[in-house]
Amino acid sequence: NITDLILRGLKVKVAKDKLDQTRSEIEFAIANLIFELRVHYYNFVAAKQNYDLYQKIVLAAEIESEFAIEQRKVGNINDKDFTRHQIDLTHVKKELAEVEKDYKLAKTELIRVLGLNNEDFNYDENLSLGDLPAKEIQESELENLALTNRADILAQKQELKALEKSVRLAKLSSIPPIHIGAEFHSEPDGTAWAPIIQTELPIFNRNQGQRQKNTVLLEQSQSKLAAKFLDIKTQVRMAYINLLTHRNIVESYSKLLIEQNLNSLEFVKLQYNFMLADIYDLLHAKTSTTEAEILGIEALRNYWISRADLERAIGLGLLEERNEILKTF
Repeated sequence: NITDLILRGLKVKVAKDKLDQTRSEIEFAIANLIFELRVHYYNFVAAKQNYDLYQKIVLAAEIESEFAIEQRKVGNINDKDFTRHQIDLTHVKKELAEVEKDYKLAKTELIRVLGLNNEDFNYDENLSLGDLPAKEIQESELENLALTNRADILAQKQELKALEKSVRLAKLSSIPPIHIGAEFHSEPDGTAWAPIIQTELPIFNRNQGQRQKNTVLLEQSQSKLAAKFLDIKTQVRMAYINLLTHRNIVESYSKLLIEQNLNSLEFVKLQYNFMLADIYDLLHAKTSTTEAEILGIEALRNYWISRADLERAIGLGLLEERNEILKTF
C-alpha cells in the first residue's frame, strides 16, 4: 500500500508527540506529589519543634506548681493563687497532649506519603526548617519561568502539535489507498508476470468525519492552551503574594516578637538577681519567650509551604537541567 508508506512518517510523528505529552503529564503528576511531600515534611518538622518547645512550657508550669505547693506548706501563698497555679498546670498539660497529637499525626502523614513503614522511618532529632533565603526571585521573571517550565503547559503544547499533525494526516488519508503488486501465470514458454496497480474511488466516504473531529479537537486544544496560560499566570501571582506575605510575617513580626521576649526575659532575670522579681515572674518570662518561638516556627513553616507552592506554580524543582535556575531562586 503506497499510501500507507507515504503517511507512515507522519503517523510516527503523531505517535511521538502523544508519547511526549504522556511523559509531560507524568512529570506534572510527579511535581504535584513532590509538593505534597514537601508540605507534609514542613508540617512534620514544625510539629516536632513545637512539641519539643511545649514540653519546656509544661516544665515551667510544673516548677510553678511545685513551688506553690511548698509555699502553701509554710503559708506564703493564698488559696486563690495556689489554685490558679494548679489550673495553669492542668491547662498546659492538656495543650501538650494536643500538640503531641498533632506531631504524631504529622509524622504518620509523612510516613504515608513516603510509602514507608513506621520502623523504616528514621530522622535527625535536630531537624529544623532553616532560615529565610537572602532574597526572592523577581516577580517579573516568574510568569516567563512558569510558561517555559510547567509540565502541564508542555503537555498541552505537545497535544496541540499532535492534533495539528492529525488534521494533516486526516486530510491525506482521504486519498484512496494505492496497492502495487504483481500477477504471475504460466505460459507454454514459461512463467509470465504483469504489474498490478489497484485503487479505490471513494464516493461517499472521504474521511470527512475524522477530518471534522480532528479539526474540532484542534480548536479545543488551542482554547485549552490559551486558558491554561491565563490560569497559570493567576496561580503564579497568588503564590507570589502568599510567599511575600509569609516572608514579611517572619521578618517583621516573628523575629521582632522573639527579640522583644528575649529582652524582657533578660530584664526579668536581672530583676530576679536583685530580688525585685520572684520565681513566678521569671518562669512567666521564659514561657512567653517559648511561646514566641512557637509562633515563629509556625510562621516559618507557612513561608516554606508557600515557597514550595510557588516553585510548583512556576514548574521548578523536578528536572536536573533546571538546577541552575534553582540556584538563583
